[in-house]
Amino acid sequence: MRKIFYLVITFAFIFVLLRLVDVGKSLSLIKEANFLFILLSIILGFLSSLLGALRLKTLFSIVGEVQLFFIWLLGYAGALISLIFPFSLGGFAMAYFLAKKLGISYKKSLVILFVDFFLGVVVVLGLALFAIPYFSQKGLLSVSISLSMLVVVFALFGVFFVLIFKSKTTRLQDGLGKLKKAFSLFSKSKTILNKAILLTIIIAFLGFIQAYLYFAAFGMRPPPLNFALASSLFGVLGLIPGAIAKIGQYETFGILTYPYLLNLDRNSVFATLFISHAVSIITIFILGVFSLFLLKIDRGVIKDISKAISSKRKLI
Repeated sequence: MRKIFYLVITFAFIFVLLRLVDVGKSLSLIKEANFLFILLSIILGFLSSLLGALRLKTLFSIVGEVQLFFIWLLGYAGALISLIFPFSLGGFAMAYFLAKKLGISYKKSLVILFVDFFLGVVVVLGLALFAIPYFSQKGLLSVSISLSMLVVVFALFGVFFVLIFKSKTTRLQDGLGKLKKAFSLFSKSKTILNKAILLTIIIAFLGFIQAYLYFAAFGMRPPPLNFALASSLFGVLGLIPGAIAKIGQYETFGILTYPYLLNLDRNSVFATLFISHAVSIITIFILGVFSLFLLKIDRGVIKDISKAISSKRKLI
């Protein structure tokens, strides 16, 4: 039933997308793209993935040392698992394998991974908070849309903090109390946290350049500040789960943000997002399969992790 639900969501997004753009024209634009810019963007993507692995290694150094190459491979394995399985199972799988590697509890590994995730997300949410009034005063966002997006952004922040600090249910107190321990753990190791924050800033900057290069490859060079802020709103929408591998969903949300906020051609934006999304999926698939092979992770183990999480059974 769950698989059918995801298929329906995916086809729904594809249906909406086909009504928003001229696919034939977009495909013709792809042939005219500057593939040197696309290649440079791909190289930056690899660099960002290495820095992301370094950030995770830095955070895990609070409990033990793990090889950068291991974390880098595990990152692609986790990304592939999340493409195939719902609800970001890759993150839970990464927590499991890092816990085994370091000989620590699964819960401690999971909360450290959560901190890593939060560092990346908080940059997007922070920029989005600034982007909404910025585009509103330019007349590019109506009052109703602005308020709606503010509600979404504040809700994401609010739910996080309310759940952590105000929860009164036993289950949430048990799980989220461990998040408090994670943050208190890092409060005693500010050097580690500061290094992770610095890496986060660098990764965010490289991510901006990487995305901008894709747009430049299709002849679009919007003002950098406007592009960064529009990308943050697009990033907030990207946090919403839904379609399989976000096929159709990724492009649809992009069509509903970039052309409207930056006055860009819809077909050009679709061509850009289609290529960047395709490159991302292909890269994750190839390196993910390679990583699963090197790390000796089989499908049976992944299924066991999925069942354990669903039944709330102890993993380690």
